Amino acid sequence: MNTSIHLIAISEAVWRSYPEDRSFAELAKDALAMERLMAKEVDPRTQQLRYIQMSRRLQSLAMQCILNNRVSEYLTWKNQEADVYLMLLRNLQALEKNGNLTSYTQNNTINDSYIPRTTNFCGKCFYQPGSDIATQSNLFSRLKMRNEDVVIIARQKGDFYKKAHQQNAAVIEVVTFS
Repeated sequence: MNTSIHLIAISEAVWRSYPEDRSFAELAKDALAMERLMAKEVDPRTQQLRYIQMSRRLQSLAMQCILNNRVSEYLTWKNQEADVYLMLLRNLQALEKNGNLTSYTQNNTINDSYIPRTTNFCGKCFYQPGSDIATQSNLFSRLKMRNEDVVIIARQKGDFYKKAHQQNAAVIEVVTFS
């Protein structure tokens, strides 16, 4: 099975206006409301299923934007690079789940990159324009790891998010299998 990871930067104008019936911004707002309900354990199973559906909708729309030339930037990793990225995310998610991500990043990044919140930050599929993009850029461009392949992928992601932040763009991450 071949795995691909797509990082897709969506300009703020497209984020706020596309598609016409319900924009990326509105869909993301709904997904964030579902995240809060899950954190409060308000019908968590239903909220989780709704969140998954909403995330897939955002990802599908982002892929349509690539086809329609409505993206600011995009980056694709395939096969081995995609596997390295997924391994990195799994490790960061495990640290996050155990509450150790903030201390890890303070010990394993240049200039002690700060993670402003501790839930559902690594491995989300969408990041809105603004501070979420800046934090992803800081975290991934400054990670120090022993595995050179992981460092290369992390820096590429950090650089991508830095460009997106400079353009005030949102980013949607999509994993595809073929």
